[in-house]
Amino acid sequence: MYKYLNLVFCALILFSCGNKTSSVFSIPPDAIPFDYSLRNIILNGSINDTLPINVFFDTGASFSAIGLCDSLKDLLGEDKQFLQIGDIKKEMDVFYLKRENSIFQRRGTNTAYIGWRFFADNILEISFQHKYIRKLKEATELNGYKCIKIDTVPFLRIPVEIYLQEKMIKEDVIIDTGNDGFLDLFYNTIKKHSILIDSTQTEKVNTAQIGSYETFFVDGDSVKAGYAVPFQYHLRFFKAPECPFSGLIGTAFLDKFDVVLDLKDFYLYLKPIEKEEK
Repeated sequence: MYKYLNLVFCALILFSCGNKTSSVFSIPPDAIPFDYSLRNIILNGSINDTLPINVFFDTGASFSAIGLCDSLKDLLGEDKQFLQIGDIKKEMDVFYLKRENSIFQRRGTNTAYIGWRFFADNILEISFQHKYIRKLKEATELNGYKCIKIDTVPFLRIPVEIYLQEKMIKEDVIIDTGNDGFLDLFYNTIKKHSILIDSTQTEKVNTAQIGSYETFFVDGDSVKAGYAVPFQYHLRFFKAPECPFSGLIGTAFLDKFDVVLDLKDFYLYLKPIEKEEK
């Protein structure tokens, strides 16, 4: 009897383990995995079919070129280069950035910097949960997603509602996967909306595009872009010169969602990530 019970117990354990194994997620075969260890999307790519390179994908950048570290200038020169990511291959102009740039400081000098135009006319599924991107043929059957129209001038911008200090503020902000923050606004919005700041909470922040700036921190309640998300971080205000846009919504907000970025008709689709059963 004791031996029989042991056999049953072992069988139950194996059955349980088998169920767990079968529920492991596998990324689609046409997907491109990315590294997200520092809350930036880093893809594997190659230049001229010979030079493997890490690719920093920044939707907040609107240029149609490849940014490279100046340490590669002697190797590649000033001519156009072919960059390939997955099955997309494009010949693009090159510009060089100093190796002190925050991208190379965080990710190494063997890194290419690209904006959203590399993927222009494509519809991208971005899975922060499973760390991959892939092209979709069309943005249909997106059950549970909320759709937000994107304004493309001068950057990819969406409207948001920000709730803080008993105010509801409406602004258009840039969709910025190059920014690992939650929500950043520029200093001119403080005056515009009479926001109270604690000037003792400051920090120097290095950015890829606008350099190093002092920032102020403010506690907020929530941000709504399709769905409302409570603040898990301070709201940052950049003490930067007057800007033609209000701010940036970064990956600390976006990674709460399954994302579809339609770069054909310019819509952003968001669906809250459902927690997987363990």
